[in-house]
Amino acid sequence: MRGIIVEGIDCSGKSTLIKNIKLMLKKYGGFDVKELEHIECNSQYERYLYEYASARKIIFHRSHISESVFGKHLRNSTPFTDKEDEILNKIVNNDFIVILAEVNYSMFQSRLMGTKKYQVIKERDYLAITERFKHAMLNIKHFKYSSDSTDSMVKMCETVVSSLLNANH
Repeated sequence: MRGIIVEGIDCSGKSTLIKNIKLMLKKYGGFDVKELEHIECNSQYERYLYEYASARKIIFHRSHISESVFGKHLRNSTPFTDKEDEILNKIVNNDFIVILAEVNYSMFQSRLMGTKKYQVIKERDYLAITERFKHAMLNIKHFKYSSDSTDSMVKMCETVVSSLLNANH
């Protein structure tokens, strides 16, 4: 395994989960964290191919999945052809442990209000984005993570670390 990808809507617990996974992996040589937020470039496909190919012991905060989900939601288009998406999904399935972080709408709103980038996101937009994530994950092996408690976070960290260690032995 090259690394871990953590996906999900804003305020779904991704950053906290990543911080804790990174802490647990410290005793195994450590992992770096890289956020793959949207950037303008000539080819998003080539960008993600490069990121995935050069990844070693890394936790990606977002991936091509977010690029596609938010592209569809914000711009009504995805930067990937069906074939490009299929290739990126295959790479992710073969080389990464993937986690989809989920949170209920009331907790999402509460967390969003506590951020510096507070914005109003209507429940229908929240539901549309979370459904797009679920749909994008249909062909990707992944763990579902509900960030509603410390216990679920600890369990997910333990599951991911165990899976990573088993995959690399």
